[in-house]
Amino acid sequence: MKNCIILGSGRSGTSMVAGTLAESGYYIGDTMLAATDANPKGYFESREVEQVNEYLIRTMLEPTRREKLLSWFHSILAQPNFGDLPEWSRAHWLAILPVSREPRPSFAKLDLVKSLTARAPFCFKDPRFCYTLPAWRPYLRDTVYICVFRQPDITASSILKEVGREEYLRGLVYPYEQALAMWAAVYRHILYKHRHQGQWLFLHYDQVLTPSGLDRIEALTGAVVNRAFPDQNLARSTGQDRAIPHAVQSIYRELCNLAGYQP
Repeated sequence: MKNCIILGSGRSGTSMVAGTLAESGYYIGDTMLAATDANPKGYFESREVEQVNEYLIRTMLEPTRREKLLSWFHSILAQPNFGDLPEWSRAHWLAILPVSREPRPSFAKLDLVKSLTARAPFCFKDPRFCYTLPAWRPYLRDTVYICVFRQPDITASSILKEVGREEYLRGLVYPYEQALAMWAAVYRHILYKHRHQGQWLFLHYDQVLTPSGLDRIEALTGAVVNRAFPDQNLARSTGQDRAIPHAVQSIYRELCNLAGYQP
């Protein structure tokens, strides 16, 4: 089996894809996030991977010198109020980072990345990989990548539900427009920084619910997927009756083309 990284915006189906592979013989982590009402079947997300990626994103929050110089012409997007949260160190999957930002890992964190990726074959899932992948790249041997996505307005609606119900996000100010901006930011990183290196599979959420979508996961990874895992009944979010910015629509169309998905 090929090592596998699963990434995409939070609330887009990354857990569903990871769940299809969780019993395939992959190492997915020692300590896993517990299931919640939002993901009753589980997240299949390693706390060790999460902690590394949270740290890496925090090294990316400061604007670059170039961004500061250009701020005369373009505003720098403000981050959400992470510091006000009861568990702020878990919330940075909601960060909004331009493509110009790069993670700046410490040697200690790189040692942890090295030890985690030594447990081959591994399958790691974390939305934060959209931002942090460059720090992991030197240690990813024989690795394939699955990018999962969903309609931006449906994803944004699901994110707002998550913000409203999860205790660790209590007090977060995160309007619909900011959720759309985050959606666009993570997929810009994938489309313009990551996808040209390595073997990638792009999948729309709806494709994961089909036999042909699961066939594509098997063909890419060499693993046997659990075809009973995806559950249409868990697709509970609907879109908002609001306009989607043209730039966001353009990114969604590009993802659909890469996935061979007809909206």
